[in-house]
Amino acid sequence: MPAEVHSKIQIGSKSLTIYKFTGKVAEAQKHLETKVSGGGGGGGTYRGTGASAPVSVTSTTITHDNIFLIDKEGNERALQLQDFNIACRPTNIITALWGIPEGKETGSYYAIINHTTQTTFFNNPALNRIASSCVNPIGNKYLGCLSIIVLIIICFKYPGLFILVLGYVVYFFVSVKKGKAKIKSNSKITSVESW
Repeated sequence: MPAEVHSKIQIGSKSLTIYKFTGKVAEAQKHLETKVSGGGGGGGTYRGTGASAPVSVTSTTITHDNIFLIDKEGNERALQLQDFNIACRPTNIITALWGIPEGKETGSYYAIINHTTQTTFFNNPALNRIASSCVNPIGNKYLGCLSIIVLIIICFKYPGLFILVLGYVVYFFVSVKKGKAKIKSNSKITSVESW
């Protein structure tokens, strides 16, 4: 499946390669998945009096989009997307964008542009993952969180370090926010000709 490099940008300490694939929608399917969880409701009575805990129930709906694109040369790409909720139909021309940070083999779809309807769909959790992996100097989010926890524990012994740790945490979140903005600003595609 030929994918074209759209752009290369620097975010934090790593470069990010943004790829794109433009094609005409051959087929589009949408599925909704609802996850329900709950708890509580326990209680007891003693000699005619008692109480019960309140019951809480929450539900989350996840949208799954399956879109099959065919480019001008007849190459087909199947997009399996989660939490985009894309509005498209057959014959719409769509560009899928995904980013692969330096040192990684794969990346996430983070934007879908429907050129026919002139709408762009961004997946913010995917943008967060991509920007975080570029900014995180350790490279692994779990090791990064563990190192912050260790530093905080050390700060209890040496309170002066707390300001440094707090400064790094603020720097990290500001850098991720700037990285997301930079990715979005480098995701513009001016025009695509129909076929």
